[in-house]
Amino acid sequence: MTSSTVPHRQPQETTRGGPPVAEARDGDATGPIVAGIDGTASGQAAARTAIAWAKRLAAPIVFVFVRRPPMDGLGEPFYGRRVEAETFRARSALSAALEAAEASGVSATAEILDGVPARGLSELAKLRRARLLVTGPRRRRLRRSVSRRVVSTADRPVLVAAA
Repeated sequence: MTSSTVPHRQPQETTRGGPPVAEARDGDATGPIVAGIDGTASGQAAARTAIAWAKRLAAPIVFVFVRRPPMDGLGEPFYGRRVEAETFRARSALSAALEAAEASGVSATAEILDGVPARGLSELAKLRRARLLVTGPRRRRLRRSVSRRVVSTADRPVLVAAA
């Protein structure tokens, strides 16, 4: 009978309320943290959590606001006003998150995307080779929770921040 050496894997460090800290796959160890924010209290919680993890992992953050485009049937003046209002809301939320990151000494950028929020967050995290995807816990009326859909579709570790 021959003996073989089985490489021992280092135990993963776990923290209360956070994901296990482990080496990322495929070069993701240098990727940013992607944080989905929406201007609500849960979005602010996601921003605070992303900043805390960015400090811990020495990683940059990409704050993302994914806005759903308004229905085409609204007509020109209503459609334009709706897009303008959503853009203003997105810029306000992103600037608050960027100010918080700057005050904490964390490098951060911001993006506004159009489309389905869960899909937009998952796709951007994959495209940027993010090491962590952070969302807030807000539940939407008459629709599934964005955070629940992100957890089920993302190919990256997902952290749902406590509000």
